[in-house]
Amino acid sequence: MNLIKERSKIAIHIYAFLAAAALMFGLYLVKGYAPFGNNSLACMDANIDYLDFLANLKDALEGRASFIYSFSKGIGGNMFGVFASGYFSPVNLLLLLFDKSQLHTFFDVAVAVKIGLSSLTMSYFLRKRFVLLRDELILTFSVCYGLCQYNLVQASNIFFLDGTCTLPLFLLGTYYIVNKRKPYLLIAIVAVTVMFNWYMGGINCIYTAFWALFESVWRRETEGVSIKECCGGIIKTAVAGLTGVLLSCIVFIPSIVALQKSSEGSLDLMLFKDSNYFLGNIITVITDYYWGATSSIECVALFCGAISLVGCIAFFISERFNNRQKLTVGGLIIITVLMYYWYPLYLVFSLFKYVGSFWSRYGYIGSFLMIFVAGLFFSELGEEKNLKSKLTVSAAAVSVIMLVYYRDADVTGLKWIYATLFGICVITLLINILLDGTYRERTKRAAIWSIVVFSALEMWCNAWLLMNIVHQKDVDKYKDYMSQAKKQLESIKTMDQGYYRISQTRTRFMQEGNLTANYDEAHSLGYWGIASYTSVPDDLTREFLDRSGYRINGEDMYIVNYPLLPVDSFLGVRYVLSDKSIPGMIRTDKIESANKKDVYVNPYAIPMAFTTDVSEYTGDLNYSDLEASTGKESQINPFMYQNDLYSRLTGEKTELYIPLEYKRKNIAKDEVEFSLTIPDGNYILYGNLPWKKERKEVIHVNDEMLTYYSRWGSPSVFPINSDTDVIKVKVTGEKKVSIADEQFYALDLDALGRAVKTAKEHELSDYTIKDGYFTANVSSERSERLITSIPYEPQWEVTVNGEKVEPDIFADTFISVPIEKGDNHIEFKYHAGGFSLGIAFTLAGLLLLVCNIIIEHRKTRKEEK
Repeated sequence: MNLIKERSKIAIHIYAFLAAAALMFGLYLVKGYAPFGNNSLACMDANIDYLDFLANLKDALEGRASFIYSFSKGIGGNMFGVFASGYFSPVNLLLLLFDKSQLHTFFDVAVAVKIGLSSLTMSYFLRKRFVLLRDELILTFSVCYGLCQYNLVQASNIFFLDGTCTLPLFLLGTYYIVNKRKPYLLIAIVAVTVMFNWYMGGINCIYTAFWALFESVWRRETEGVSIKECCGGIIKTAVAGLTGVLLSCIVFIPSIVALQKSSEGSLDLMLFKDSNYFLGNIITVITDYYWGATSSIECVALFCGAISLVGCIAFFISERFNNRQKLTVGGLIIITVLMYYWYPLYLVFSLFKYVGSFWSRYGYIGSFLMIFVAGLFFSELGEEKNLKSKLTVSAAAVSVIMLVYYRDADVTGLKWIYATLFGICVITLLINILLDGTYRERTKRAAIWSIVVFSALEMWCNAWLLMNIVHQKDVDKYKDYMSQAKKQLESIKTMDQGYYRISQTRTRFMQEGNLTANYDEAHSLGYWGIASYTSVPDDLTREFLDRSGYRINGEDMYIVNYPLLPVDSFLGVRYVLSDKSIPGMIRTDKIESANKKDVYVNPYAIPMAFTTDVSEYTGDLNYSDLEASTGKESQINPFMYQNDLYSRLTGEKTELYIPLEYKRKNIAKDEVEFSLTIPDGNYILYGNLPWKKERKEVIHVNDEMLTYYSRWGSPSVFPINSDTDVIKVKVTGEKKVSIADEQFYALDLDALGRAVKTAKEHELSDYTIKDGYFTANVSSERSERLITSIPYEPQWEVTVNGEKVEPDIFADTFISVPIEKGDNHIEFKYHAGGFSLGIAFTLAGLLLLVCNIIIEHRKTRKEEK
């Protein structure tokens, strides 16, 4: 008889949610996390960009921003794909309860809620899957799952937790189908998960296929059903999964279309070539099962309580299960372990993409399986004569393996391994009491509640350790930074209500060597920038910026650390926020400094829309003529490319940059010095040193460190500012410098002024630009061209006087429209691609769902007869 008597059927699920969430809030209180302190789980990518996108999501929910398109994303891009990667989670509706200054509090609350939901769905799975499992053990296992190692380590990647929350419902729905019950749970959870977070939904769907096979074989071994019936269950599961995916397509297809704009959206099947190898030592799946352990590319940490590990062991040594049943479970465990260690399966569960961080993104699956196997053992717990001694020996064997493996570990590491082994001993002792028929019911009741309390304490301690690794300090500093930045930007918008972009040289989180990865502040602060860091980038604009000198870094961002005056001017960057003076720009006294940054006005800024009557320059210069070989790849000379860009703009060959004379001195293998000759005139100096491979170089200008170089997050083009007549640029590297080409150029400001003059004089007098929308009225006395700095995408619908036209693409990147003599009403509207196709697939899913309902209804009527 359960100890929690005569309660509502949902009570245990509420208890599971509240227990896990309460443990998290207890940790927040004791460790000083928001809302109780100055720390937060919003670290790493959460600190770099999630907070900014969450602020943008709040604006979208409250009608101040668009879900579809934003000029805050780089120089403009699709936002639907970004939001569909996890921001559509219903938990994010809690944003409406928080101010932007409280984003860290929201984040920590949302993590606690998702951990609570993980416990809730696990309790629901256990209650439905193991009818005889005691409520106390359901509560214990649910909390162990909610506070498993994965959920704490991946808390900063809050969207990953959606997989943990929904996996129990995926697998329960599969169990229902295999056991001839209705398919609606699986259909619903697949549809909802893929719509809210297609990435985690995809991982869960793949594992569901293996689970359907397992449940079918398990049913055959326990109930003796035919192979035909087993195959029928697998097929019905596949149909239900397909139905769910089709129903989600109204969101899923537009998300995939958005991803196709970049290399992030492609499947790299070539990764499977020569992939038959192991990433690490499989034994680490056991040896890394201890408090505070974290996963890496070579091993996975699955800690979810000593009760789960000991229960797993007990299942395999128990006499209640025959060898075929143990073989069935063992096969599933082997497949699951191979997911983390055998590279082909690793790629499958990484959704056919290379994953270079945040291991392991599906670690929750291994923790779930451990709890499931333990649940099999505890579901019909009874007295077994030989089990106590075998369990004690097995637990001791695991302890010895861990101690031998970590015999050379440091004292701190051994301390937590000893704590874990102590927990295994305690749980083994308590389980032995439950297995011993000589103890009274009162003693067994005390033992089972001791398991509950001890497991909760154990998970709390493990979470404590992991939170020491995964956290961000200075929540108050963030609030102060954002408050100052908001006031400064509001002052700019009050002073200038036109259409323009804003850039900056310093973000709220600067790394060593004047590097940063916080390129999404435009989203949180509501301005149009040029920087971007997102997993759903737009390759067309990234390639333009890369050619221009803002280097692409990986697949997710490009580096915008120092202003490139001609590029910024073309893009309509009218203001730059900087903590240092910017040659060619004018510091304004009308706006106060904020966060040590002044506002600089760009006098060369070109309007975001203007007309010209000159033909685009069509010189014979090809990109290949601009390339400098860097060994593995080639890099276009950004200075020559900018010359070409302005030649196209002015209709004649324009040379903004002239090469500098310089002398190179090789001081040592790891040190090179360049002495630059400064030309007479109105010039700004820039340098670019394409590298063959990353050497962790450092650039000094006249012995003053300018920037880290030749590494992740470093720029390519850099400014060379000095008040002296002689300029020396020194490059130091790791072991040796890796310079593939030397590019030192002087920007002629007079030439730049002449080039932008015509564009500035022909700004449109009547036009409007909003996120995803542009309209203008142009009266022309001759045939002209409208040029904008709005990036082209096929999803832009362009009309002139109500008639749809195919726009030209200026500089291979931007929308340009021919204008006829007379009055022209021009309109651009952005439509997220894939909605029509998504609706069609969703309707197909609804049709398939109706067929399922009809089949189930007929089956029910037949059974009733």
